[in-house]
Amino acid sequence: MKTTDEPIIVSEAYNASASRVWRAITDVDEMRRWYIDNIPDFQAQVGFETRFLIVNEGRKFPHHWTVTGVDEGERLAYDWIIEGYPGRSTTVWELTEAGAQTKLTLDCKVLEDFPDDIPEFRRESGVEGWNFFIKERLKDYLEKPTENAETVAPAEAVDAEAVEAAPQIKTGNGVNNYIVLEEAARDGATFTFRKVAIERQGFLVFHPFENGAPVPTVYVGVEPLAAGVHEDVSITINEAPETGEMFVVMLHYDMNEDGVFDFNDGVDVPDAPVFEGDTLVALRFVAP
Repeated sequence: MKTTDEPIIVSEAYNASASRVWRAITDVDEMRRWYIDNIPDFQAQVGFETRFLIVNEGRKFPHHWTVTGVDEGERLAYDWIIEGYPGRSTTVWELTEAGAQTKLTLDCKVLEDFPDDIPEFRRESGVEGWNFFIKERLKDYLEKPTENAETVAPAEAVDAEAVEAAPQIKTGNGVNNYIVLEEAARDGATFTFRKVAIERQGFLVFHPFENGAPVPTVYVGVEPLAAGVHEDVSITINEAPETGEMFVVMLHYDMNEDGVFDFNDGVDVPDAPVFEGDTLVALRFVAP
């Protein structure tokens, strides 16, 4: 893709309200269901940055997005680069209501040339990819909810399965219980999070992914937490991961307050996961 190429413009009309489409393209939990399944976080705020790894045929493409423009409910823009490669592009999503439908127009423009010897950087690859996401994946997601809905995890298995749960179970941060993923650092197998809060004594816990899904009966790292807000919380997992490797990081209460993480078989978990209201405090996290 070169600056001399015509922008890639893809439009589609959906049988959904503008607010519904806006939520699908800006809410990180929804984005994972139809767009980027390993995106660690996303916020429709100018200046917000996120990173994630895409692997295709053994080639690794570390994406770095920076949000550059937001008109709430109408327009979203972000610049993106692939770290380690030359090139920069910008993508703009615009919504307009058309009767009972909402029209989405995506405009992808190259700002700095990408290499022309890598298939994924060719314009035809971009055209094919954007048409797939806008005209197929997002359309199916918005208009075929029954086919795309996920099954609610059984109550006794909520610990790990809830990360892949249906909309009835929300995951994310609460007001009083939360994990700040932004600016997380790693030194080998040790991760440090800028801020973690929990209302009562408990644990910060890492669950692994395998074949694109969280493993419900395994944890690879645990760090005790006293009640309160903590800064620079470090947790060491079993072994140093690859950059871009996926985890679920979440909070559990120390139900008997003995300082020992009681996990059993990972199904009936004595030290229960933390909910704030109807939100399970669990987040997908990509190793930096």
